Amino acid sequence: MALAERSAELATLTALAADAARGKGGNAVVCGPVASGKTELLTEFAEHSVENDALLLTALGSPAERTVPFGVVSQLLQGGPFDAGTGARVAELLAEAKADAAGFDPESERVPQVRTHVADELCQLLLGLTRSCSISVIVDDVQHADVPSLQFLLYLAKRSRWERLAVLLGETDQARDVNPLFHAELLRHSHTRRIRLAPLSADGVREVVTGRLGAAATELATAFHPITGGNPLLVRALLEDHGSAAGRPATGRTASPVVGKAFTRAVLSCLHRGDQQCLDVANGVAVLSESCDLELLSELLGLDTALVGHALQKLEAAGLLDALRFRHPAARATVLQELAPVTRAALHGRAAELLHHRGVAVTTVAEQILKADALRAPWAVSALRKAADQALRNDQCELAVRYLERSIRLSRVRRDQVATLVKLTDVVWRINPSTSTRHFAELLTAMRDGLLDAGHARSLLGHLLWHGMVDDAVEVATLMQEQVPAGDVKAAAALAATRQWLSVSYPAVLGRMPSSPVPAPSRDGLPAALGAEPGRRATNALSTVLSTGATGEAVTDAEQVLQCTRLGDATIVPVDTALCTLIYADRLDKAASWCDLLLSEAAGRRTPGWRALLCSVRAEIAFRYGDLRGAESFARKAFGDMTAQSWGVAIGLPLANLVLATTAMGKYDEAAALLDQPLPEALLESRAGLHFLYARGQYNLATDRLYAALADFHACGELMVAWRMDLPALIPWRSALAEVYGRLREPERAKKLAAEQLARCGKRPSRTRGLSLRAVAATQEPRQRPRLLREAEEELQSSGDRLELARVLSDLSSTHQSLGEPSQVRLMARRAWHVANDCHAEPLCQKVMPHRVEEPAAAAASSATLSPAVSDKAKALTEAELRVANLAAFGHTNREIAGKLYITVSTVEQHLTRIYRKLNVSRRKELPTGLQVELPQCRPAEHGRRPADEYARARG
Repeated sequence: MALAERSAELATLTALAADAARGKGGNAVVCGPVASGKTELLTEFAEHSVENDALLLTALGSPAERTVPFGVVSQLLQGGPFDAGTGARVAELLAEAKADAAGFDPESERVPQVRTHVADELCQLLLGLTRSCSISVIVDDVQHADVPSLQFLLYLAKRSRWERLAVLLGETDQARDVNPLFHAELLRHSHTRRIRLAPLSADGVREVVTGRLGAAATELATAFHPITGGNPLLVRALLEDHGSAAGRPATGRTASPVVGKAFTRAVLSCLHRGDQQCLDVANGVAVLSESCDLELLSELLGLDTALVGHALQKLEAAGLLDALRFRHPAARATVLQELAPVTRAALHGRAAELLHHRGVAVTTVAEQILKADALRAPWAVSALRKAADQALRNDQCELAVRYLERSIRLSRVRRDQVATLVKLTDVVWRINPSTSTRHFAELLTAMRDGLLDAGHARSLLGHLLWHGMVDDAVEVATLMQEQVPAGDVKAAAALAATRQWLSVSYPAVLGRMPSSPVPAPSRDGLPAALGAEPGRRATNALSTVLSTGATGEAVTDAEQVLQCTRLGDATIVPVDTALCTLIYADRLDKAASWCDLLLSEAAGRRTPGWRALLCSVRAEIAFRYGDLRGAESFARKAFGDMTAQSWGVAIGLPLANLVLATTAMGKYDEAAALLDQPLPEALLESRAGLHFLYARGQYNLATDRLYAALADFHACGELMVAWRMDLPALIPWRSALAEVYGRLREPERAKKLAAEQLARCGKRPSRTRGLSLRAVAATQEPRQRPRLLREAEEELQSSGDRLELARVLSDLSSTHQSLGEPSQVRLMARRAWHVANDCHAEPLCQKVMPHRVEEPAAAAASSATLSPAVSDKAKALTEAELRVANLAAFGHTNREIAGKLYITVSTVEQHLTRIYRKLNVSRRKELPTGLQVELPQCRPAEHGRRPADEYARARG
């Protein structure tokens, strides 16, 4: 490597050699940080000396030979060009000098007084060689020279001024190993020069790199300096790694420096060239990492701050550190790897203790604990648990698992261990539910031993049920009842909440439990904090809806849970419960808005389990809106985030919606494949099982397996009745059965079932009422059907269920066919086809208009001819009003029209008011479908965002 930024220093040394050749000798001490290029400079000078016919005598100081008296002198003289007699005398004098020095402590700072005649004679013998040539004496790493040799070098340096002699000594800058008396004596002579080598500047590094790789490496060279601090050895190492990358020769094309084995070897070389204190300090800095400061480092190592500060200066000068931090992570990793495992663990343990007592962040303390030996102090266990909480707040689930696992290992209190084990199971479920079962056996044992409190027992119960371990779940639930302390209102309330949650989620499990001997406290008797707890409030809202139907209070409670709750391990179930409450209350607009907002929150967090659960709920919402592609997409995303095995018993909901969507789109083979997979035996003991039975029944119905469909719908209905959740908005099993019986030509049964379902819907407008009206209409005489179907149409228009709306329009077309009204047949068929096509319901499209293949817009334009009177009136419509009128005529809701035309719902309403007046119609169904206008491309309807605004305000 070229000697960048060393030309002035080399010029000084060559001038010294020239003066020595003229009989005006001198001395030079070349110093600098570790690996700063001292040896390269001395080597360059040596080559210059030889080229100019000087006699070159060299020696190298070594820590291993520092205790060998006259070791350096022996290196210099034993290879000298003496004649036989002189050589023998040199050997004799060295032997005598070594004998004299044998009694001195080699570590003493006092220079032993070598006999004057011995030193003088050795010097004279050496100087005698200058009669024939000039001499260059070079000793590198003089800081490691033995003390007697230093004494000899002082004699020689004193006599060099008027001789043909140049004495060059190389030493590490600020080396504490150099004898201070030797330094003082040497540097007081006027003919001794001190040359200090500084690290390479950024320009110097760039010169070296571009000199090796070419001008194209200028940008790459700029990145070398921050990593190396200008240390030439480290720069060379990076160049070597750069050239070795992927087996290619070094070029300047790589965008960033390659840090590899050569660099790590160079780091170790720099460290081992220094003293032990530098190595110890480097170890301490590596252990403390970002927490390092001078005081803490000194305390960790048990060294005086002045000594530590001196070592830090040397490490910074060597290009390894920059402000108490390693310049590159690879350097720190190398230092840690070189430490003996026992020593490294001990340092980490000591660091953890010091950081804890300083009150630094618990995550910083926890990282040290993970790398230490077993620290069984209570503060260590507590720090790990707090760090796990912090990691979970940052969605660092894998890190939280590590903290919790170590906490369990270090804890000596079994109750604390099992409590942490429950939390660990919760976190593992968030990452991958299929692996959350590994601690179930231990937790069940702890439950039997009475070591789990009500909250932890409830969590274990949920995990067991998720995985279909019903027998174990029944045991845990029963033990929860038995372990409630007498008079403990909080425990009694927790038990009541658990039983209520079982009644709405796993009702079959509740049926297998003995009745509770503990009376549930009244709502008024609960402490305020317990009554407002999200899980309790959401479960109560869902229970109300499933048992008595939608109420304003239940919907409000569900929304308040969503408004006040942030996604977390303890809140994901209440959030899911609240969303289901809104769905079963037929408040799809609110459910969609909240679910979309929560999905956005989950998307930015590493929580596949949560995303999967929310996608499953969103698929249910999409299907109830008739958005078949959306339902399919969300259901597939749910399975993308969690495998079928991970879904456990809860697989029923995403699987049901995927089957329903693919069936409605005519993808019967896909639906069949979905149904033909092993499922948990406990599925039909859960609410999710109801959705599955209904979806399988719809597939069987669509593929003409009528008796199989009959069995599925009957089974679904029987369970709903038995579980006291016979709500049509949950599963409209009666209307499904009515359709099957109608096709089996059993009209009385169909009529009875349809009437019962309509009666259970109440008078409030809703999606469920709309599809129930359609079911009733199917059981009536043709003359009675139009009124019912038109009412159903209004209900479904308002609720936004496009698929059920298309089915109503199809039924209207068939009804008008029966009544001999061909114009209405065509009109309703066109409307039904358009809406079904918008839903991608291919089988329904084929049913209503089997030969139609045109695009919806073209077909709409060509299939209807307006009467002259209507045509004249339509001319009064603006282009914007034409677009709204056409979409409304084909069955789109106001919200969907707003979404398609990128306008507000209020604007749509205003347009419709003017359209009705100009066309002289009073309702949407009277709008003509032959208006000539290009329909916009569809986009998903965006439902009202008021809950999202409230949610954002609530969270600040």
